[in-house]
Amino acid sequence: AYDEDTTDGNNISSNTLDDYEEGTWTFGIQYHNGSAWVNGGYDAAPANTTGSYIKVGRIVHITIYTGVFNVNAATVSNSARISGLPFNNTSAAEQYNVLTIAHGDTFTNSAAAGYVEVNSNTVRPTVPGGIATDTWKDGNVYMMMTGTYITD
Repeated sequence: AYDEDTTDGNNISSNTLDDYEEGTWTFGIQYHNGSAWVNGGYDAAPANTTGSYIKVGRIVHITIYTGVFNVNAATVSNSARISGLPFNNTSAAEQYNVLTIAHGDTFTNSAAAGYVEVNSNTVRPTVPGGIATDTWKDGNVYMMMTGTYITD
């Protein structure tokens, strides 16, 4: 814990950093089948599904590099969602935290960003220049994703 030395009469406990954590999280894919979100499948699974995170207080920073993967026919062309973030995003209304996605060829419209859904541990990649959810692309793809979001 970090404890700031205060000589100005401030309460020291309010200046103590006592919530720091590092760990891993498991990348997953989901798609919308027309009525609900379901887990997606692979023709070729990612070489890596383990991302890392650092949590300081309510702030969570995540990163992952998947390596090559190929989603199966049921998943292709359906709305995409990434699952498995280590903590739910805040439940506060209108708190959609944005994450950056490199190698957007994972998605039909080359999404370069996505948002963490409110009170959820999922990310919706968005169509560049719009608000629509992008769809999973067929073929060998890979993805890097990083960003910071707020949890309760």
